[in-house]
Parts: sequence; C-alpha cells; structure tokens
Amino acid sequence: MGDRTGQQLNNYRLLHLLGTSNSAEVYLAEHISMGTQAALKILRRPLSEQKQQDLRQEVWALSQLKHPHILRMIGAGSSEDEHIPFLVMEYAPGGSLREHYPPDKIMPLASLIPYTRQIAEALQYAHSEGFIHRNVRPQNILFAENGTLQVSDFAITATSQMLPLQHEAYYMAPEHIQGHAYPESDQYALACCVYQWLTGHLPFTGTHIAEIISHQLYDSPRPPRIYVPDISPAIEEAVLTAMSKDEGERFGSVLAFALALEEAANLPAPIKPTVYILSGPQSTRTEQGASLAPLALASSETVSPNQSSSGAATPTEPQDAKPTQRTTDEVSSHSHGTNTLKKPAVPISRRAILIGLAGLTISGGLALWQLPQASHIISPNADLIFTYQGHKSHVNSVAWSSDSKRIASAGDDFTVQVWDATDGNNPYTYTGHTDDVFAVSWAAKGKLIASAGRDHTVQIWNSSNGTLLRIYRGHKAQVNTVTWSPNGSLIASGSSDHTVQIWNPATGKLLYTYKGHGDSVNAVAWSPNGQHIASAGLDKTIQVWHPVDGSLLYIYRGHSASVNSIAWAPNSKRIASASNDSTVQVWDATAGTHVLTYKGHTNLVWTVTWSPEGSYIASGGWDETVQVWNANTGAHRYTYGDHTNIIHAVAWSPDNQFIASASLDHTVQVWSSP
Repeated sequence: MGDRTGQQLNNYRLLHLLGTSNSAEVYLAEHISMGTQAALKILRRPLSEQKQQDLRQEVWALSQLKHPHILRMIGAGSSEDEHIPFLVMEYAPGGSLREHYPPDKIMPLASLIPYTRQIAEALQYAHSEGFIHRNVRPQNILFAENGTLQVSDFAITATSQMLPLQHEAYYMAPEHIQGHAYPESDQYALACCVYQWLTGHLPFTGTHIAEIISHQLYDSPRPPRIYVPDISPAIEEAVLTAMSKDEGERFGSVLAFALALEEAANLPAPIKPTVYILSGPQSTRTEQGASLAPLALASSETVSPNQSSSGAATPTEPQDAKPTQRTTDEVSSHSHGTNTLKKPAVPISRRAILIGLAGLTISGGLALWQLPQASHIISPNADLIFTYQGHKSHVNSVAWSSDSKRIASAGDDFTVQVWDATDGNNPYTYTGHTDDVFAVSWAAKGKLIASAGRDHTVQIWNSSNGTLLRIYRGHKAQVNTVTWSPNGSLIASGSSDHTVQIWNPATGKLLYTYKGHGDSVNAVAWSPNGQHIASAGLDKTIQVWHPVDGSLLYIYRGHSASVNSIAWAPNSKRIASASNDSTVQVWDATAGTHVLTYKGHTNLVWTVTWSPEGSYIASGGWDETVQVWNANTGAHRYTYGDHTNIIHAVAWSPDNQFIASASLDHTVQVWSSP
C-alpha cells in the first residue's frame, strides 16, 4: 500500500502511521476544517458497492454506542479518487493493553481487577444494546487520554474474513469457532485475556492456528496457579468458570464475571458500580450484532450510512441499520446478518482441524466450515455389507489385514478396534494410546499393527491380543501417518514436526530422518516395489525420495492447497494424491508428470486409495461421499453415499472384493467394490 503520510483522504489529512495489520493500515489523521484528530483505518482490499453500503450501515449502528469505556466510532466511507474503504474512529493516544502488557508480562492484581471491570462494563452495555464484540483481545483494548480503558474494534460483517487469524484464535470461544457467537463468547474471550494477564502465558498456544483452535475446542487450560502459585483459588476458579467449554456453564453475564473477580481478589469495588441488564429474556439464545472479523479497517467521515463517498448524508436512520436480537436461523438469511460462519452439522473433528484448517486457510474461496454437499447421484450398485458402530467418536483411519478377513479402525476415542470385516464379530479394542489415534497400518504379512496419533507415539502391537511390542517416541509432535515397508521390516512415520522418520520396528532404531518438507507431513506411502517413499503435507507438495538415504527424486507441485492423502498404483508407476483443493490428481511416479485431475468432489478430498488390480481409484472427503472412478480416464463409476458425515479414510480389501470407509459419523462401512 505504501506510506500515505501527508496525503489527504476526503476531509482528513494523514499525519503519521500508527500501525499495520494484514488487512489495514491505521493513521493518525486531522480533520482539515475542524482541526480535530481521529484514527483512520484504511482497508487494504477494495469492497464492492454493496459491501461499502453495508459497511456504512454497520458503522452507523456502532456509532450509536455511547459509553465511557467504548472507543467512539465516527464514520466510514471511501476515498473519492481510488474508492478505498476506510473507517474513522476516536483516537486513543495511550496505546493498547497488548503494548503495555505483552503475553509474557504479568499484570499487577491492583490494575487487573479495575481494568477487567471497565472492559466488562463496556461489553455488558454493548450486549444490552444488541451487539456482540466478537474480537475481544488485548490489542483491541486502548488507553484513553485520561488513562481509562476503551474497548475498540467491534467486528464488522462487511469486512469479515472466512477464517480467523492466529492472534484472534488465542481468545476465541469454542462456540464462536464453530460459527455461533453469543454474549458468553465475549466473556470467554475476556477470561482468556485475564488468564494471560494473571500468568504471563496465553491459555493455549500452537505452531499453527489449527492447533490453537483444537485446544480451544477440546482442551482445558492449565490451572493458572501452575504458573503463579500465589494466585488465590477463588480467582483461579472465576477465570476457569468463565472459560468453560459450555457457554451455559459460564457466569450469567460478563459483568458477573468481573464482579466475581473483584470479590475473589478482596479489593474494594467502585462505590457506585454501573450495572447493565441484558435486554430480552435470558433463557432465549440469540445471535446478535456485529460480525466475526478482526476489526474492520479504515475510516472517513461518513455520519450517515446512506451517504456515498461523494454524496450528501441523508438525515434518516437506515432500515435495519442497528442490529437486533434474532435467532440463529434468522441470522443466516438476514440481508444484514450473513456474517456468521456456517456451523457444521456435528462438531469438527480434532484431526480435521489439525490437518485441514492449518493447510486450508482459504482454498479457492472454500471455507473450512462449509457444509458438505452431495456431488453425484448415489449409485444403486454400491451394496452395503456391514456397518461397524463400535467407536464412540470420529473414525480417522482404517486398514485391512492381508487376508481381507479383518479390519482395524482408529479414532478420536483413543482406541484402535480390530474386528471381522463382514459382520463385526470377534472385536478387540487396543487402548494403549492416551489421545486421538490418527493412523493405523497393518503389516503386509503377519499380525502386527502400527498405530499413531496425537500422543506423539507410534505403537507396534499384536492384532490378536493387543500385546505391545514397542512404542516409538522419536517424533516431537503428533504423528499423522504411518506405513509399513512392503516386506514388513521397516516403518515410515510422518509428523507435524515436519519430518518423516524411517525406523526398525523390531529394535526401535531410527535409520533415517527426511526433512524435506516445510510444514506438517499428512501422508506417507511406500511404493509397492519398495524402492521409493512418497510424502505429502501442508506445504502443498508431494515429495518422492529414496528411503535409504533420503535422496530426492522429484517434488510434485500440482495442488493449490495442502495434500491429505497419497496412494501408489499397484505397479508403482503412478501416484494419486487428494487435496484440500477439492481434486484428486494422478501423475507419473517416475517423472512427476501430470496424467489427469479428478474433479468429482464438491469439497475437500481427504482420502484416496487404489484398487488392488489397478483399474480404479476410490476417494472420499467433506462432501460425505466415496467416489469410485477409472484410474486411467477419470470417468466416474459410482458414488457411495450411506455415510452421514465427512469421510476420513477409505481402504480397498486386498482380495478386491470390498471397500471400507471410515467417517466422522462414528462408523466404518464395508461395501462391495465394483
């Protein structure tokens, strides 16, 4: 964008740059005729005329919020020459709480308690007026000239993004992540801030946004007293209550949380505390107000939302300018309320987040939260043989025994379950893992199984009785994929530590570490002839290399998003790869030249497998289907659609008779192959 200092934007002259972000630049500006100063936030990307009108309407509604601890919104508009959207806000000269108290700095309790009270009063008032902030974090809490705090940057629909940024995810409530924000979501975010100020640590951290979101959805934060033993149990309890995963278990209001902290700290409360009561019945869950987005962007002086960049303001309040309380369904269809993320039919699996989101961000305009859609008419000749329902959570991986009689399935219930393929009889459950199991692989000969997961381990055990033979702990992060060499003498495991490790399952000795990937490794496959390994991951590449010394044969770069699964043709001459770009690509395994692209899926493709005789490929993913198609021409053969949720894994039986598919619907379904 370049430094605009000294330039004029409508009625404002830009004095100097205050800060930048991925979406905007913020300048201190001075009104040309009145001489008043304001913060002007300039959007980096243009908005359509409709979006600009939406922006003006939302900013007008926000400008009606008048509270001593809310930064006043002045207006919005666009420049007359370049049509650059911007916002104009009151200027807070004291900087942000993030600047004064970075994540590793502890805030004195004597400051923390009154600061939390000021923020809570501002949020409580906004809630009573029908607004949810949706972006509470230290960066958005500013110091006014008199030293008091002002809450800024209410999220705005017109400038929202499909997915949160990493610095926003640190403070996002679980329900907010899944597409629904309530007043309690702001309480959760404020509690995350308080946790950070109390301990000098963020509640959750991670290398990728996917890891942070996974923590927010599934994990409890460490008790604050682990970091600071002097914190009172009552303060700790108040913070953890406000951070409950279930919003119904938090305090009745954000102000109630602040008052609980005051009481727990045993500090004097203000003489005349201002209490704001939420409007409407407390028992009715509603979604309100401004949208999910990091604060909007830049500013100008548009007093009325009906004023264009060059026209005069109209004196009437716009229709639907001020957000009102409405139900979730109403928000989804309201012309001014399309800001909310679409909520999945069921909770998103941890593995989908850890792998899919980290590599997705935005792939061709497809949001992680997009609801699955059927892509083909379901074919009648895909006969269901048996549905296995032994898992209590999402099933992530499935593998056949070499004789095609048994199946091993792994899931988020921390188990691997082994059972008869056609009827589910004689089940055995392996419980050696201490967290989600992401991958399972059966040795080509014999009864050994390798399983791997979030607990950073690969475990080798007997499929008949679960006897543990070895736990491999060479990886420094979760293990996403594991495969045996064709002769069963070696194992290759891929991890979020960006490595593929080749090791001996009999001794546990590490033989070679491949470090060619720049991000998490999602898939590893050994060529049937044993000569090469293909590995793929979040860096959008598939790398083919020699397992002995890691010498690279080539890198395939045909995908535009992270690669989730790879499969070799039985003759080792071709490779199929499935990606978040919604395609499966087939290419020459020797030279890396592209052969064909299958585009039958309407959403992320999560898994791919080759038929044992090499004529067909089966692929599955977020559109809830498994599609079988010709490996040479890409012609669609049929679609299997009996699952009710995302397909995580597909495996073809070695005898070519059956296909097993594993899903987030907690089932593994066995059905006839073409």
